[in-house]
Amino acid sequence: MSGFGGDFWRALEATLPTGDDWRVRPPMPEVCTRFLASLSASGERRFLIPLQPEEESLEDTRSRGLSVRTLEMVEEGGVAGRFLVVECREVGGYELFDLVGEELATVVAVQPPATAVTRVLAKWRRFWGQVPRSLLSRQEQIGLFGEIWFLYHWLLPLTTAGVATQRWRGPFGARNDFEWPNRAVEVKASTVVRGPVFRIGSLDQLDPPTTGELFLFTLRLREEASAIFTLPTLIADCRAAVEGDGDALGRYETALIQAGYSPAHDADYAQIRWRIIGEKLYPVSEDFPRINAASFAGELPPGISEISYTLDLGGYRGLSYENCAAAGSSLI
Repeated sequence: MSGFGGDFWRALEATLPTGDDWRVRPPMPEVCTRFLASLSASGERRFLIPLQPEEESLEDTRSRGLSVRTLEMVEEGGVAGRFLVVECREVGGYELFDLVGEELATVVAVQPPATAVTRVLAKWRRFWGQVPRSLLSRQEQIGLFGEIWFLYHWLLPLTTAGVATQRWRGPFGARNDFEWPNRAVEVKASTVVRGPVFRIGSLDQLDPPTTGELFLFTLRLREEASAIFTLPTLIADCRAAVEGDGDALGRYETALIQAGYSPAHDADYAQIRWRIIGEKLYPVSEDFPRINAASFAGELPPGISEISYTLDLGGYRGLSYENCAAAGSSLI
């Protein structure tokens, strides 16, 4: 769908304007004809959206390297009009700027320009100022998918967006992925096809919090070309569920950044499509299979500094929940 990329900008650069003129073209006319991209004589990149007389103006300079203003401009035929101008002031941000433009074109096609620009920039503002992140590894993508799946499908239906996002603590270095005063949840996602088999990374990972209970949430995935779930679509769905609460949205996006996620790589992440094989929530009770420090009389054998192990829940017949409705008050 993208109208951006090297070819588009090179075509504009081939006929650079002079003086104060801007070279203007619609990059994605099949999506939105009123959304325009422009290049100045000095090579600055901008997006332009012509405004109708009744449409709102907008000024926004809160994002480093990215600004929005409303200008009175004269078009090539001599007709004057107002335009929303979204400008990228950093050459190093051009790749992200193209991605912002793709989304702007889509949203401007169905929403008033000022509303569309405000909404899209609100999403991108927090990511814009970050140091560019490398692509998450496959295992990191699976882990992040599992945590957001639990947030979206298990916590958000049971509580408010503000409370749910406060509980997501894994990206900030907490011992468990979700924590609150009397509960903690460790999330494990696995692509092992032979059964519910999960990797436990340390001896204390399945230890309960000082006060309260520990739960283990497990998500089994299988990569399939025909599957409907991807990491970007799950992130977008969860974002839509929390964006009505500004504080919750801020915490959610900050957690994504801490986890190493950047929407600049969404095209790569979208190549992997996931089918959900199964999901369960287990209270980690005394009879739950695990290894901890108590298994070694309180200390590891000499010469052993840490232990990880594989947990196979195929034969476990203890209590478990298969959806948030079943977990209900036990989880909250």
